[in-house]
Amino acid sequence: MNKCINLKKKYGDRFRIAYDESRPTNRDQPWYQIIRCRGGHEIFPHGDNDFSVSLDNAPRLSKRLQAIGCRLHQSGNDGDTLLFNVELFDQVADIVKPYRKKRLSPEHKAALADRMRAIHAQKASKIAV
Repeated sequence: MNKCINLKKKYGDRFRIAYDESRPTNRDQPWYQIIRCRGGHEIFPHGDNDFSVSLDNAPRLSKRLQAIGCRLHQSGNDGDTLLFNVELFDQVADIVKPYRKKRLSPEHKAALADRMRAIHAQKASKIAV
């Protein structure tokens, strides 16, 4: 099998990485990694340095993506699939809006941890009584 970009390693700190539902047993394979985007769109690997972006019936987005250098790979009644080089990833992401990974500030993490400690302490005191 040819090599492809591992989305989890390259973009896993910024975006939520999902896996193709048709391949639930091959989660370690980078070929089945996808980044879901708003509007039903998704980005997935297409080779060593290329990605594909599939669009669900969004001709305006398709034209915007082609204007920045994406190449039309497939066009159908239900949408388009375009190819682009890894160098265009940030520009493509600005257009298709991938779901970002949630990030908590250290203060927010500390507040959540305090709240959980209080909940556990409350449960432990009820059990002890």
